[in-house]
Amino acid sequence: MKKTLTDTFYKNITENVIKGLEKENNKLILNKVDWEKEANKCFKSLTDFFRKTTLEKLQRNNIDTIGVIDIC
Repeated sequence: MKKTLTDTFYKNITENVIKGLEKENNKLILNKVDWEKEANKCFKSLTDFFRKTTLEKLQRNNIDTIGVIDIC
């Protein structure tokens, strides 16, 4: 499987998120996460949304434009 996330992502999640947590249990939980799997689930969910979205559906919901999509 092609790697989705960069080495920088893993470095940042370790150094800026996990190390900053006070509770050891929370650190253990985040260290067990399969970040590639989660990233792929997010990507699939987003692409499925756009596949199913039509101009008619957007207009029915008074949506004229789609702005920035930010996945954090």
